[in-house]
Amino acid sequence: MKKPLLYLIITLVAVSFCACKKYEEGPGISLLTKKQRLDGEWGLVLVKNKGVDVTEFYPDDHAYIFDKNGSFRKISNAVEVTGTWEFNSDKSEIVLTVDNSAKSDAWVILRLTNKHLWLERTLSTPDGPDVTEEHYEAK
Repeated sequence: MKKPLLYLIITLVAVSFCACKKYEEGPGISLLTKKQRLDGEWGLVLVKNKGVDVTEFYPDDHAYIFDKNGSFRKISNAVEVTGTWEFNSDKSEIVLTVDNSAKSDAWVILRLTNKHLWLERTLSTPDGPDVTEEHYEAK
């Protein structure tokens, strides 16, 4: 009687871990919290706008430094911008607010591991949606 119950528990645990993942591009399972995975310095490696690689138009030093306490620094073209960040209610987006600004930018999280951060933002324009995807790697 104990063996079938054990097999049932193992199956349920395995299915619950594999059934769904938070972000489109994974990971399925992580022992680190989302804050712990985001914490650190991230260097830009790829930018796509409407599916086209436009990385060459971004400066080589383009990076984010996230602190798990909710602050961030963005460095681009040797210019540093600071602000705060937070997850939305279901942690599917990260919302960035620059210091001394009322404007916030929301980025959909496509992938968040301790080595990869992939973000996507869609802006409405007169020509239709403008979708930008940025891929970062941990430094």
